[in-house]
Amino acid sequence: MGKTRQRVVAALAILMTMVLPYVLGTSIAVADEEAIPLDEQHFPDIQLRWYLEFRLQKEENDVITREERYSLDEISVPWFWTEPYRTTTLQGIEYFPNLKRLTAESGNMTTVDISKNPELESLTIHECNLEFIDISHNPKLEYVDVSRNKLNAIDTSKNAELKVLDVSYNGIATIDMSKNSKLQGLEAFYNKLTDIDVTKNPELKSLGVGVNNLATLDVSKNLKLRTLIAPCNKLTFLDLPQPSSVWTHDPSNSHLSEYNNPLLGININAVPHTLEIDSDDDSARTYTVPASERSLNLTEIAPQLDLTKISNIQGGTLNGSELTPDTYPGTVTYHYLLHDQTFYTAKIQFTEQGLA
Repeated sequence: MGKTRQRVVAALAILMTMVLPYVLGTSIAVADEEAIPLDEQHFPDIQLRWYLEFRLQKEENDVITREERYSLDEISVPWFWTEPYRTTTLQGIEYFPNLKRLTAESGNMTTVDISKNPELESLTIHECNLEFIDISHNPKLEYVDVSRNKLNAIDTSKNAELKVLDVSYNGIATIDMSKNSKLQGLEAFYNKLTDIDVTKNPELKSLGVGVNNLATLDVSKNLKLRTLIAPCNKLTFLDLPQPSSVWTHDPSNSHLSEYNNPLLGININAVPHTLEIDSDDDSARTYTVPASERSLNLTEIAPQLDLTKISNIQGGTLNGSELTPDTYPGTVTYHYLLHDQTFYTAKIQFTEQGLA
């Protein structure tokens, strides 16, 4: 009888260890990690919920199974211009660890957490008032578009697979692309860039850095470059890829836009199919010499400038590399040979003391 009672007590003890977690909610918590309710608590943004309902063929408050979570590889949140339908958060994407493509546009969110989505290959967070984005946990990213936001910086040092990056219309002053050797396209229009180094991006085919504060730009090592768009900067000289480049061998498929820069010259081995160097703002394309200077040493400003390509000097004289105006204040212009009788007209303004 005593042995029977002991067996019953032991059986009850085992049963309690199985039942008690359900009573206390432990196993419920585990179950929640496997199957996620499609509700406001787990997915606060209505646009994201609507997308998941449509994509997964669910109703509101249905459950998303583990299999469904792990098999979903794309989320593209629909965009709306009007409140209250603009996306305000992407909370909930952490439940989909195998996402490869994520898109959200015209939203209103200062940050997005993609640290739980290590399989991401394509990321678009466009025009969402984004102030910060961390992509260091996404080593497979190949395409990133975070244009038209409020970013001051972006770190791509952990994204060795990155091929295309668009950070246009932000407030970025500097960007380090030295770890992105596979980069093929970079767009960084309308930022605050004062310097950019693309010498470690040998695969680069397209570079857009218009409307920044760049004083120098070295693309001489980017032999696969086809398109360079860099108007409205402070560039004084441009040295384009050498004769072995795609630019030279296939100029019909190359494009150069450099208007509204105070250029003293451009070294180029073939005239591209599209060439935009004529400025619509005469002051923007004019190099202004400090009022205290009575002459300008061209090669001090632009060391790569080839003096033998200069001709038709008007308003001044060139002695060696020293350019001197005929009058003060005065304007000097000259032709700089680009290629095969195609010239760029440089314009240099000398001002009187106190007028600079």
